[in-house]
Amino acid sequence: MAFMTHLMRAAALLACTHAFAPPRRPKLRLHSLRAEPEPSRLAAALKPARGPLDKEIAAVALPAMLSLAVFPVVGMVDTFFVGRMGSALSLAGQGAANAAFNFCFFVLAVVPTLTAPRVARAAARGDDDAVRTTARESLWIAGAVGLCGTIALVGWPRYFLKLVLPANAPALAPAARYLGYRALGYLPALLSSTCFAAFRGLLDTATPLRISLFYNALNAVLDPILIFGCGLGVAGAALATALAESVGCLMYLSQLSKRIGGRKLLPTFWRRPPARATVKALAAGAAAMQVRQIALNAAFGAATRSAQAMDASGVQAAAYSISQQLWLLAGVALFALQSSAAALVPAALGKGDKNDDDADATDAARRVADRCMGWGLFAGVGLGLLQIACLPLVRCFSPLPEVRAAARTPAFLSALAQPVNGVAFVAEGVLLGLGAFRFLAAQTAVGAFAMMSFLSRAKTLSQVIYAIYWFNGIQAVLALFHHVRLSPLAKRAKRMPTSQSECAVVSVEGGRPDLVCVVDDEE
Repeated sequence: MAFMTHLMRAAALLACTHAFAPPRRPKLRLHSLRAEPEPSRLAAALKPARGPLDKEIAAVALPAMLSLAVFPVVGMVDTFFVGRMGSALSLAGQGAANAAFNFCFFVLAVVPTLTAPRVARAAARGDDDAVRTTARESLWIAGAVGLCGTIALVGWPRYFLKLVLPANAPALAPAARYLGYRALGYLPALLSSTCFAAFRGLLDTATPLRISLFYNALNAVLDPILIFGCGLGVAGAALATALAESVGCLMYLSQLSKRIGGRKLLPTFWRRPPARATVKALAAGAAAMQVRQIALNAAFGAATRSAQAMDASGVQAAAYSISQQLWLLAGVALFALQSSAAALVPAALGKGDKNDDDADATDAARRVADRCMGWGLFAGVGLGLLQIACLPLVRCFSPLPEVRAAARTPAFLSALAQPVNGVAFVAEGVLLGLGAFRFLAAQTAVGAFAMMSFLSRAKTLSQVIYAIYWFNGIQAVLALFHHVRLSPLAKRAKRMPTSQSECAVVSVEGGRPDLVCVVDDEE
């Protein structure tokens, strides 16, 4: 009786409201106030079956993996040829110089990180003008930063090597020579990275793959010519890299011009600085990302310093350099998943901007983020096994038996951490896609502090790797906590009936309360 009473009241109210409307037959819809049990997010993220979402992730991530995999392969080629020189100090100097270059590069290279999510969201809502404007403004800022970085590294290489080398380190002389030539590629590398980010935002990772294959193959060809043929030694490896990066930069600018349309980028992007409002909008995110990069590079620079200070012969430093090259062989695939998540999540949200449906867009972005993390875990396990299988390659990097022996244990230990790294990297990519730059900077600072605390007591290369374990473990835990508790993707959006209706809460014979609606829509 209670059910019929509430139903009659709702029907009477609807009839009064629409007394003069054409007669329509109302419909009864029953909406439970109790949420239906959702499928487990963990089960959905880790399910072995492949679906349309997996195809979308694979279309972006797999070419990006191959594209980024080229870089450590070429780095391994550089290390191979420098190792053939038979000098542990040259190999240690190259490792230290690359660490210093990477520190300076990634501290200042925050523009590509901010570019991909902005391009992805603009492209998803179909705003081609915003895509072109974002690309041009990002390239202008990257060009200005890259020019300053090039001048600083070319002019004062020994100053920046203090970040990774102790005072009067035996490897300082070859490291300074290498870094002076390597710095010539700073500007083209930053412009290339910005173009790569724009392509990721457009969900096009196949074009960067073709470009990177070409200019990194050129690097591999130039290495023996300049190192041995021209007698430049370790500096020849650096010059080969800088020349190849310059060629790659020209290719990136040309292809991106064709992709986004409008005026050609190479002769025009530097003529007009970005609007003040754009610079101001980017400043907050850029500042947080610089804090993150400073903390990140300070921690890993400390790891390099620790390895360099272990002995005067350079054996431990050379072994650490080799172990890091083997780690990068697998690690770049995880970086590719990170960058893919950073583009796919805002792209899903951007479709909501276009369709004016934030709830559906949020749910789609959550599914993308969860599944990308599942990919990260699976990829980490597989890549860790691959890295272990590649341990025999250690003997290819140096003819010195003591260097080979010292490199095996840290290379094996770094492989064991890849599953955790996979989850951590992808979770960080989700944070980037959501624009949670401050949280990302804070968690990186916490991890860096813990890592440097352990490094201060490290006496062996194994202990250096254990310190890196702490860093990546903290990143994974904090990023996952944000994802499931603090993120805008943490909770499923609630939906109510969208058509005109009159509803009442009823309980049939003491059962659970339900929402009964008389909906005014046409047959």
